[in-house]
Amino acid sequence: VARAQNYGHTFEEYAKNWNDESILIIQIESINAVKNIDKIIQNKNIDAVIVGPYDISGSLGIPGQIHHQKVIEASATIVDACKRFNVSCGIHVPSVSLETVNDSILKGFNFIILASDVFILRDWANNINLISSEWNLNKKK
Repeated sequence: VARAQNYGHTFEEYAKNWNDESILIIQIESINAVKNIDKIIQNKNIDAVIVGPYDISGSLGIPGQIHHQKVIEASATIVDACKRFNVSCGIHVPSVSLETVNDSILKGFNFIILASDVFILRDWANNINLISSEWNLNKKK
């Protein structure tokens, strides 16, 4: 928000145009929200929904198992409801590959959040550790 209103320099203009220039994307992150998705997205102010597979897995009692059939079914319920109500539906894909992106599109998601800073840093650190280990092994030879 700070950057959007130029760190206070254009706050009045930002506040005046807020409703015309904003979109509302809600996160569906619990099985309770999945069960009530039709009621939730009937709100005319909602422009899009994003599925939180990690949080849904936790609310299902299977934390971190984002590829579990229950999480897949919950996600499909959300996608189907969004299609019925003409609301965009997206998902967070933590491990980015052509396969995961194509899979998300085939499942009906029309926008995808690719990775996150935490996952990118984790993967970078893992790669650096692998490179360092290989370099040390080669150096000893």
